[in-house]
Amino acid sequence: MYRVLLGTVDRVALAAVLRHVGGNQVRASEVLGISRTTLRGKLRAAGLSADGRRKSTAGHNGTPVSREVVGRDEPTSL
Repeated sequence: MYRVLLGTVDRVALAAVLRHVGGNQVRASEVLGISRTTLRGKLRAAGLSADGRRKSTAGHNGTPVSREVVGRDEPTSL
């Protein structure tokens, strides 16, 4: 449950800061007090593109891609 909450907070905060700085990752990392490399890793982990938007879940042919999580023992809703 803690990981789900942390992931949600990260995703919201990263997207908000990137919107605030117009997608500039260097400025976003400065605002957040983290390195640009750490920011990029957090974006990847949160499923966000470089500008803070959610990455597309469509496959190469336009069909949805499964996002099954293996080994999750806890509920995803809060």
